[in-house]
Amino acid sequence: WRPFIMITIKVKNLQLNAEVGAFAHEKNVTREIIVNIEYQIDGSDALAADKLKNTVDYHPLATKIIEQVEGNKFNIIEYVAGFVLDIVMAHDERIQKATVTIDKPRAIKESESCSATVSAERK
Repeated sequence: WRPFIMITIKVKNLQLNAEVGAFAHEKNVTREIIVNIEYQIDGSDALAADKLKNTVDYHPLATKIIEQVEGNKFNIIEYVAGFVLDIVMAHDERIQKATVTIDKPRAIKESESCSATVSAERK
């Protein structure tokens, strides 16, 4: 017997390059953005047997995000966060809840970064 156990999987500081900016001086300039993803799955299968098929593998998910974000053009980080969240939630129905944060380093020269975070949960 195992109770329902939620497992949280994180992809931290995925460094990508894309055009992100709404202002003229930001257009046609590729810059680094940092993507952080956190998703939750029912952990029953993963805890019952040590097999990759019993989890949502982060590597194919990260690869899909890299392929769809790298080199793309966006105006605002809020949209990028939602774009990545859609990729995460569509990736595997076992993902019950996800949170995505996009950081835009040095968006304001006096700050380390500016970020936007979005979340979704299956009903």
